[in-house]
Amino acid sequence: MGCPKCQGECVEQCNWKWLRSPAGRKHFPLKLTLSQRRKLRFGRLLACDDCGQEWFLDESRTMLYLLEKDQLPLFERWSRRALRVPAAIRPKLAAIGATPPDLYGNDKEFIWIPCAAKFKKGGWTDLALISLQKIPPVSGLNYKKTRFLDEVADVRPSAYAVPRDVRAVAAKSEEILNGYQPTFVSTSDGKAFTLVGTVNFVKYRNVKGRDIRLRGEGFSRSGQGMTTGERYVGITLIVGDWMKGDEKLRIGK
Repeated sequence: MGCPKCQGECVEQCNWKWLRSPAGRKHFPLKLTLSQRRKLRFGRLLACDDCGQEWFLDESRTMLYLLEKDQLPLFERWSRRALRVPAAIRPKLAAIGATPPDLYGNDKEFIWIPCAAKFKKGGWTDLALISLQKIPPVSGLNYKKTRFLDEVADVRPSAYAVPRDVRAVAAKSEEILNGYQPTFVSTSDGKAFTLVGTVNFVKYRNVKGRDIRLRGEGFSRSGQGMTTGERYVGITLIVGDWMKGDEKLRIGK
């Protein structure tokens, strides 16, 4: 199959499976220029024979991800280390619970667990999002700080993490306006609050995630109070391997 970049068909990622289908070939006829460079523990590293552009093809051979030059050091660090969940912290992660993907399947390729983490070299961070995955941490993520699970010595619940029952309900929220999937909650002192989409942490003025409670109200344009989505500033993404059975860490499994 051809290189979508040098042939001008996509930028960051492509549905490789669709591009190879009859419909995809009809719309985007690409000449064969991609070759496998090496097999990884998940997926494959490919490169274009014409332009040299490197790509990651996922384990299911469905999605193709562009690897920019400035992403290659992080990709190489990810590709050359085993990042299984340590047995010592698995029960703690299970108690915290992983946030389910939403009704529409967004973020289904990640198992996200919001917690506080202690690093082997360094202290605690209260905004740690452990992400178990089978793809490298290079595709469209908004987190500015990325570390790896083998750097973690311990975990504990975070004061800023949204409670597991709230995250479970938020995962089932429907989109009632374009891009608006609300979960109506309140703070422990009774102030109205609205979470939009998947929210793992709340650190908003004097409100912390642990203060959030389900409100159980239907939609109204009054009484929504403060509104927030996921705020990525300050969160450290900690990448680990999604191994068989890890999906049981998700709330409701």
